[in-house]
Amino acid sequence: MKFKPDTLASVHEQMALVKTQSTGGFFTNYFRQEMVGPQILTAATARSVLLANDEHDFFRLYFFTNDLADLERILRDVDLPSDVIAGYLTSNPDSIPSLLTAA
Repeated sequence: MKFKPDTLASVHEQMALVKTQSTGGFFTNYFRQEMVGPQILTAATARSVLLANDEHDFFRLYFFTNDLADLERILRDVDLPSDVIAGYLTSNPDSIPSLLTAA
């Protein structure tokens, strides 16, 4: 799977579709914050959206999913554009999906 150039508006539409198909909630590290870099790339399935924002010397990776198994698969299969950084904030460290703690 490859990332493709996209717009933030399109990403929001894709995330809304994933959210409407959710029966048990969703996981995300994206909260509609401003994008620092000019380039936005996406890779998506019916249940997950990856968004990579070019922050000049690395890409910041955001995700939105209603299926952690699908997210794990897409993270393994996608061709990352460059050095990538992803964060996941939580008040309960035990709730961090193991796929995000792997190096």
